[in-house]
Amino acid sequence: MAPTVLNPGDIAIVGYITNPDSFSFVPLVDLSAGTEIYFTDSGWMGNEFRDTEGTIKFTANSDIVAGTVINSTQQLNDFTWENSGSFNLSVSGDQIAAVQSNNLNSPLSSDFTAIYQIDNTGSFEDSNSASTSNVITGLSQGDNTAVLFDNTAKYAAFDSDTIPNGTREDWLAAIKNAQNWTFSDDGTTLPSGSVEVIPEIANAAPVISLTSDISTYTENESAILLNAGATVTDFDSIDFDNGKLTVRFTEGGSADDRLSIRSVENGSIQINASDNSILLNSSFIATYMGGEGDIPLEITFTSKASLEAVETITKNITYENVSDNPSTTNRKVEFVLTDGGTVE
Repeated sequence: MAPTVLNPGDIAIVGYITNPDSFSFVPLVDLSAGTEIYFTDSGWMGNEFRDTEGTIKFTANSDIVAGTVINSTQQLNDFTWENSGSFNLSVSGDQIAAVQSNNLNSPLSSDFTAIYQIDNTGSFEDSNSASTSNVITGLSQGDNTAVLFDNTAKYAAFDSDTIPNGTREDWLAAIKNAQNWTFSDDGTTLPSGSVEVIPEIANAAPVISLTSDISTYTENESAILLNAGATVTDFDSIDFDNGKLTVRFTEGGSADDRLSIRSVENGSIQINASDNSILLNSSFIATYMGGEGDIPLEITFTSKASLEAVETITKNITYENVSDNPSTTNRKVEFVLTDGGTVE
């Protein structure tokens, strides 16, 4: 298996000691044998590393499972460490950055990808000394890949019991929070062992089940419901914010055909579809456009659209033809629904 190509946030630093210098990190994804990561205390000057300090190269000799806590002073069969230069964390404040690089001779000078950084000086700024650094290009505090603490204690360790388990994003958020760390000048043990990283499951598309295959329309008739018995299921989400229902002809559609949403005033269900907005029981749940001729009817849901609301709208999609002499060709209509998440 090829070495793992890491993205920002695929590892996190979970502890460090400024004298004698050491640190612990945890991969939040599986590492394949051959994966290399460079750690440095050199500061970022805004467009390049100051690159006057030390670099430590980590190499995975065998596959390493996500969540395995690794200490820079360990020498095990599963991985090795190789020092270059002077990796020397300042007791008055410093930073540790992690990168992957294709430049084997000078890994911090070019062709690298920043993966994570941690800084305990209380501020980010372009590096002009051994203990200063800015946020490295590709990382950000908002994504929890550039962590800033205002505590220069000699010992710092993340409490891995802060959460019992979590996704990559859950762990990054927990590790960023200084309240989940122990800072001490008297000594503390670096994290070890492992944490449980839950794989992030790709969002699955919702499913529309149609209970009727054939609807019959008569010339000059009012709009008819296409499938009043439709049901909608979504096993991994009830959030349809920015989700979309698209209804379109795949066969036989004509310029005189109309697809629309039925307005209903019937006791517990009230649908008001007008001016490109849809209200369900007075709640603004969607906007809509199209539906004339071969233009698909597109309904875009808001954050107030529940699974039940989406199903109600799906049941109330209508067909009508505005011609006095409509084509008798059979039409085939397709319903496509997304929930606003990312399907992989």
